[in-house]
Amino acid sequence: MLSCEWRDCDRNSDYRFNVKNRRRVSQRIEYYCERHAFDRIEEANRDPWLEIMSSTKE
Repeated sequence: MLSCEWRDCDRNSDYRFNVKNRRRVSQRIEYYCERHAFDRIEEANRDPWLEIMSSTKE
């Protein structure tokens, strides 16, 4: 189990996101706990350069 990538969170991850950054023309996998997964989705929805391509509950 990987750790949540949210700022200073020490919980284990519950979700895996495939995030596309159009500004850098890159994609990466990010891991978040259930509590912060929704915060990350909201953050990505506000940023026109980010798109969550897929999400998987682990």
